[in-house]
Amino acid sequence: MGNKTEITSTNLKKIKNIKKHLNFKKPFLAILYLNLFVIIIYTIVYIYINSSEDSSTRILLLNNNYLELPNSYTELLHKPWTIITYSFLHKIENYGFFHLLINLLILYVVSRIFLNYFNKKHFIITYLLGGIAGALFFITFSTILPSIFTQNYLYGASASVTAIFIASTTRIPNYKIRIPIIRHIQIKYFALIMICFFLIGINSSNPGGHIAHLGGALLGFLFAKFNKQTNKIDFLKHKKKMTNDDHFRSKRKEKNDRINLILEKISKSGYDSLSNEEKDTLYNAGK
Repeated sequence: MGNKTEITSTNLKKIKNIKKHLNFKKPFLAILYLNLFVIIIYTIVYIYINSSEDSSTRILLLNNNYLELPNSYTELLHKPWTIITYSFLHKIENYGFFHLLINLLILYVVSRIFLNYFNKKHFIITYLLGGIAGALFFITFSTILPSIFTQNYLYGASASVTAIFIASTTRIPNYKIRIPIIRHIQIKYFALIMICFFLIGINSSNPGGHIAHLGGALLGFLFAKFNKQTNKIDFLKHKKKMTNDDHFRSKRKEKNDRINLILEKISKSGYDSLSNEEKDTLYNAGK
């Protein structure tokens, strides 16, 4: 019984820690856990499909792409959840673990920069909106230019990670990151290289993925710009409020000083020595 209680207590502590991470305490770990959870579930399903002897089950699961983002708005209406789920999906049969590892490594480095200038809630919002922006870019360009964007489905966290990266770059472009061999490079130059790579990549075998990255990049840029403007507005409001408060305190001090002088005059010469104006001031102060 003692061992069972100890094990249960340990498990409860672990669950509480996970809940803390998912409660925006450590947003990077929240994203990490969700990505790992999805790829583990996908791996289990993938193994089951390939080991299943029921061909109808295999066809049903393989052909429906439940978590991947479709390339048309019509199909998206039938599977609206995919606009979110695709950004957490990495396929094991297409170097999914490597793809996930690269995304998480970049996210780990950039999240430390991002969270110095934005809050934890912004991190989650930017990640999700970056994925949505990438999804909209993918579907829109697939609809407009189907001869170039020939992919039927999209998956991966790259658009979301790009949004976090570009938001950080927009906020602090001269921040230096350390890269082996090159040593230190300003983040704005790294971002420029990344954007050029995405543009060139449109002519590669993964045009849909690269156009989604550009969608995430645009979202990150706009988010940082809008948030910076909002901070300026909040600062001006705060400054105005502080100015008003200072003015109020100054007026109150002036009024108190005048009343003290009137009371001192009463103590020396009596109430009848007060002028009508001083009597009115004293009367109004006593209301």
